Amino acid sequence: MVPNGSLGFRRDHAHWNLTLETDPALTMYGKGGGAAEVLLARFDEGSALLRRGVPVVRVGEHVVTTVYDLLLAQYGVARDGLPGTWPTGYDDALEPYTPGWQEPITGGPGGRGRSGSPASWARPRCAPVAGA
Repeated sequence: MVPNGSLGFRRDHAHWNLTLETDPALTMYGKGGGAAEVLLARFDEGSALLRRGVPVVRVGEHVVTTVYDLLLAQYGVARDGLPGTWPTGYDDALEPYTPGWQEPITGGPGGRGRSGSPASWARPRCAPVAGA
C-alpha cells in the first residue's frame, strides 16, 4: 500500500505529482558511455553464470545502466559493441532463453516457423517465457 501524495500519484487529471532531476531513459545504448560486462544467473545449470554486456554511462562516480538493458542481456538480445557471450540465433540450443533452447522443455518447434498459438503446438507443456 502506498500513501496518497507519493511520487507516483497524479496531482490532477493532466499532471503527475512527480519531480525528476534527470531525463529518464529506456536504454543507455547509443549514449556513448561505453559498456560493462555483467554476470547473470543461468537457472538451468545450477550455479552457472552468463557473461553478457550492457551499455553504461557515468553519473558522478557511479556506472549505471537501465533495467531494460539488463533484461535484454538476460534474454540474450545481442547488440553491436557489447561484450559477452551471445546466442548465434534463434535456433541456438546451447545459449539459454532462445527458442532453440526452449524447444526440448516446451515441446514446441523452437526457432523454426510457428503457426497457431503456443498452446496448440506445445500440448500439454505450454510454458511462459523461461527466465522471466
